[in-house]
Amino acid sequence: MQRLFKLISVCFLISACLSFPASAAKLKNFRYLGLKHPTTYSPDGMALVMVVQDRYMNGSVFGLQLLVLDPRSQTQNFGIHALTPDYKEVVAIPDSNTIAFLQYDPVKGYGVHLFMPDTLEIKRGFAYETGDSIEQLQFSQDGQYYCYFMPFTSHPFESKSTKMKAQIARVLQPPGWLIKKMEVGTIKTKQKTLLFSKDEKEALTAWAPIEKPKVIPQLFTQMMPTITLDTQVQWSPDSKYIYVSDETGIWCVSLIFESPQWIPMWIKIVNAERVHRFQLSPIGTQLVYEVRPDMEAREEEDKREDPLGLENEIWLVDIEPILVKKKQPNPLNWQQDITAEVTPRKVAKGWGTTFNPNGKSIIYVNTEECNIISLETMKHHFIDWVTGRRLEF
Repeated sequence: MQRLFKLISVCFLISACLSFPASAAKLKNFRYLGLKHPTTYSPDGMALVMVVQDRYMNGSVFGLQLLVLDPRSQTQNFGIHALTPDYKEVVAIPDSNTIAFLQYDPVKGYGVHLFMPDTLEIKRGFAYETGDSIEQLQFSQDGQYYCYFMPFTSHPFESKSTKMKAQIARVLQPPGWLIKKMEVGTIKTKQKTLLFSKDEKEALTAWAPIEKPKVIPQLFTQMMPTITLDTQVQWSPDSKYIYVSDETGIWCVSLIFESPQWIPMWIKIVNAERVHRFQLSPIGTQLVYEVRPDMEAREEEDKREDPLGLENEIWLVDIEPILVKKKQPNPLNWQQDITAEVTPRKVAKGWGTTFNPNGKSIIYVNTEECNIISLETMKHHFIDWVTGRRLEF
């Protein structure tokens, strides 16, 4: 009976696939994983930040990746790092100080990695499963084996037809456990298949309970900026830091590679909603950013002067005091939110704020004129469009 049911399911799946032209089926169920959108080179030309997109039928999931170039050719991949890692599970390995964790990478898929708190090192690429989600990472009591469950479920953004096909495929290939031996590779069942049933898994060896570490390193619980296709990314002039803005503020991550096993650790430096754009000064010691007006909370005077809400609030913040502290932090614990240590100043209202290349002034425009602010005296000047003269006020 079970074989008959599987045969009927196979026939139904084949007929469903053949009932649509190939182009129509692709359009109806499209899914593109790991789409890369290059953004900005580092000032030294040795690295590039990319927005990576998982595009589904009903939405997208975004992340940031760092591409480090080979210094010999400046073209070949020398290293790819996820700047916004998606940590799925953190598991304590029995009788060991090592921590295992699952991480999703838009390009490589789901991976099992090891973190050694004593040496602050990460062993990456311990195992990868591309295209399929994995969960329930578990280790044997003797530490020789580990396994993870493969549920074969569709992403929430998948189309209805894709989800239906996934349900049918689960009949042909039920979910199960993939078991691997440390430093050896995948173990097969007695039937020479890859996935173990629950009974087969339990019969192989004694498994330790799935437990979280007593203390989960902040690395795996850290807040990160929300990435979109329009995310602004800026480099520090020395190519050692990356700055990113989202709807909650402005973030920074250090790129000081003290070891090959570099770990991204984000620090929030500005806490502000509705950040429209931002820019670093030419020497990287100041930052100017614009905040879109809250159309519902605006005062009557603002509505009269700018009824359409064209002018943004322009803020200037000195980040030089915190640059001294922003060396590569400790992955076990670091101060992730330092917004209380900086004091932004609202200097004007307008848009298009830009630093002069000499770093001594900024220019912006508003609904009335073009304005220049001297950063040495903080005096404002506006340009008379008729005479071309710069007037101080």
